[in-house]
Amino acid sequence: MAVPKRKKSKSKRGKRRTHQKVVASNLSICPQCGEATLPHRACPSCGTYKGRAVTETKESYIQTGKIDPWRQRQKIAAKSYTV
Repeated sequence: MAVPKRKKSKSKRGKRRTHQKVVASNLSICPQCGEATLPHRACPSCGTYKGRAVTETKESYIQTGKIDPWRQRQKIAAKSYTV
């Protein structure tokens, strides 16, 4: 089995790790609501992408009186665990 002949110095270790860093993600502003969103994705707060409504938000479910899918999944999961 291969074993290092000498200990790597702190500078060599640091040079190797120069590219291992956390980079802040780029954010863009939603033109509809003004919230910060990731580029090329639907806005999580208003549910629009390129001016069109793509996804429904929790607020829209509450306004229309529908059961939101998050609560519905929780109810189904709770029923499956009860005996």
